[in-house]
Amino acid sequence: MDGHASNVNMCNQLGCQLKGNPHEPLKTFFEHPVAADRVFVLMDACHMLKLARNMLQAYSPITSATREISWSYIVELNNVQTKDGLHTANKITN
Repeated sequence: MDGHASNVNMCNQLGCQLKGNPHEPLKTFFEHPVAADRVFVLMDACHMLKLARNMLQAYSPITSATREISWSYIVELNNVQTKDGLHTANKITN
């Protein structure tokens, strides 16, 4: 699933805990109401990476716990790949 607020809210209503809370671990499953099995919720990794990339581009630099993360790293990677004519499997192109 994508990370739309309505989907996250639905999962939280079902018993998941998907919002980051330093005092409470993530809970990525809820109990099936009939079978009493765990139903696991997974975010679409490709969609989440796109969101992170777009956020980094829009709000760069971002400060992590230990250092700054800058969009300029992505720009420099693209420059190196373009200059050398070699591209890793990151799909970054001009």
